[in-house]
Amino acid sequence: MKTIRKRVMSFILIFTVLAEIITLLPQNVQAEESEFVIQNGVLVKYNGSDKDISILGIVTSIKRNAFAKCSGLQSVTIPGSVKKIGDCGFDSCPDLKKMVLKNGVSTIAENAFGGCK
Repeated sequence: MKTIRKRVMSFILIFTVLAEIITLLPQNVQAEESEFVIQNGVLVKYNGSDKDISILGIVTSIKRNAFAKCSGLQSVTIPGSVKKIGDCGFDSCPDLKKMVLKNGVSTIAENAFGGCK
C-alpha cells in the first residue's frame, strides 16, 4: 500500500513540475520551418506560398500587413481564437477567393482586404 502511495505521489510531483515548465516556455512561435511568424498570439507575418491555408488556433489577432501581397493565396480559414483582423491584414492578395471566418472574429479593420478582388 505504501509503495502505491509513493508512486502516486511521485507521479503527481512529476506532473506538477512538467506543467510548470510548460507555462514557462516562450509564447513566441517562429520556428525556421514555420510559415507563420507569431508573437504573443499575434500573427505578424505569413512567409509561405501555399494556395490554401488554415491559421493556427494559437493566433488571437492578425497584424497589419500580415498577408500583404501574398499572390497565389486563394483561401484562408480563420479560427474562432482570432478576435481581430488588422488594417491591410490581407492587402493586395489578388487571388484570394475564399475566406472562412469561424465564430469569434469581432473586429475587422476597414481596409483589411484592400486591393483584393
